[in-house]
Amino acid sequence: MYLAQKEVHGNKYWYLEESERTEKGSRTRFSLYLGKPERIYDLVEKPLQRLVLSTHTFGTTAAMLHAVEELGLEEILSEEMSLEGRIDMTPAQRLLMILGARYERPASKLDTVADWY
Repeated sequence: MYLAQKEVHGNKYWYLEESERTEKGSRTRFSLYLGKPERIYDLVEKPLQRLVLSTHTFGTTAAMLHAVEELGLEEILSEEMSLEGRIDMTPAQRLLMILGARYERPASKLDTVADWY
């Protein structure tokens, strides 16, 4: 691999390229546009400036779901609660969703359905 400079309309652009030999001679096998020198400098010197990080807690929810599975709680709740008028989720699944959301952070039922789920 090597750096190749190309000039377009008086502007210099850099590419990372790799060549290979074929029957017809040397051919570019790989070419990656790197940009102008200023952009390359920014990528090297300030690589994390554009990086956006976010965190999500999952440990408490995972622990609760594991306990539900171990206890067979979903089956018990499904036997005890009616399915009438419920299409997407069983009542047990709805209850477990609300429990999980409230276990993770206090919230209203509406907030739980709108934001957490």
